[in-house]
Amino acid sequence: MKKITCVLGSACLEVVSTATGQYTNNRFTGFTNVSFGGEGYYVSTLLNALDTSACLLSAINHNPVSQLMADDLARNKVRSHFLIDDGLPDSVANYHYTDGQLSSVVLTNPNTMAVFSEDFVLRTLKKSFSFFLDLNPSIMSFENIVSAIDKKPDLKLFISACDAVDVDKLNMIIDRANLIFLSEDTLKASKTHYDCESLRELTNQVKTDLIVILDDGNILISDYAEQQITNLKESLDLGFRHKVLRDKNFFKACVIDSLNNNADLNILQAAELVLFNYDELSWRIDVQIEKQNPLESSMRTVIRKAHRDNLTGVLNRHGLDQFLTTPGIDLSTYTMLMIDIDKFKNVNDTYGHQVGDEVLAAIASILSDHMRQGDIAARLGGEEFVCLIKNLTPELTETVANRIRSEIEKTPLSTEHLNITVSIGCTSWQKNEMFIDVMERADQQLYKAKHSGRNRVIVG
Repeated sequence: MKKITCVLGSACLEVVSTATGQYTNNRFTGFTNVSFGGEGYYVSTLLNALDTSACLLSAINHNPVSQLMADDLARNKVRSHFLIDDGLPDSVANYHYTDGQLSSVVLTNPNTMAVFSEDFVLRTLKKSFSFFLDLNPSIMSFENIVSAIDKKPDLKLFISACDAVDVDKLNMIIDRANLIFLSEDTLKASKTHYDCESLRELTNQVKTDLIVILDDGNILISDYAEQQITNLKESLDLGFRHKVLRDKNFFKACVIDSLNNNADLNILQAAELVLFNYDELSWRIDVQIEKQNPLESSMRTVIRKAHRDNLTGVLNRHGLDQFLTTPGIDLSTYTMLMIDIDKFKNVNDTYGHQVGDEVLAAIASILSDHMRQGDIAARLGGEEFVCLIKNLTPELTETVANRIRSEIEKTPLSTEHLNITVSIGCTSWQKNEMFIDVMERADQQLYKAKHSGRNRVIVG
């Protein structure tokens, strides 16, 4: 029989409306994207496709959106324990931001305004082997959650503090935690709160195992019992863009599943097991989701294809627009690289379009290999690509762009082993700047690179 993991985390319908142009003085044109999301939704759905049975603890009202969420969880065969409260608003987040595009975001069904009683939580935990808990519930709910956990002494407790660290809540439950997930930001916040200078010092302070998922996709494992910190990318000699490290919720779900079903594993062994078995785990999840909800599987495939360039596999313009409207994204941290293949028309004219396509695909692959988590590469059309890379100074921008340019230059491309060069124009995103303005400035730098001899980088 599958072990049960209770999951208390965000599960919401995310509605993002983005204005891409102005129709009249007070009317805008644009598009709206709707998707299910939230850490609780993803982790419970993924766990349920593995060797663990997930039960999502959440709060809803009787609005149609809540019913959509309940129906979707049922299709994925995720058990749900809903607190139904018609006093809850239909949405608790409706805000605008103007980094790149004007957008309105509505998040429905979060748990932050609900009050879960101790008895309600205990009923959910009655048959649970483990509990995956974030720190977002209200303080009143959290006190009841802690009381319920105290009455389940054998319950394994996994805490997610990747979005924010509420030290008061964490201190209420830290003695029961078997594992805490942190992000790079919450690691820094935790070290400040607990007056620690290092990850090891923090681990000894909280006296439990820590997994830190860094912004660049790397993962640090801090084992309290062994007093050992492991950098997974270095210890396993992983490539910079290893697939597992680019999907945080997948990694969390697989680690929890491993610990649920292998009592002898320590935290490092569980994490390594996920990386070694990534392809099998991914295949199993895809098969289970397709069996349980073939329509959703087909829709996900269609959406994925709609956002990707068929020839090169990088994002297309629609996928780029989707990225630019990611809720909460701070585009002012990005630098744009506009990349154009030098004399590409000669390649098509001399060798034919098949060889030209091979060149495009090979260059896209090189660009992708230089992207970290949070960076993207996209094809704008023809022989023109764009990369958005986070946290680069002007000096680093020139270094990274020249590294890309140099690798393309020295790599024989296509079946004809052609020596191809590119010109690159670079510019940094300014606060509240529209995408079209940044692209125009990057295009100006690209023009300078083209007209000063090609095969060079211009930053401006």
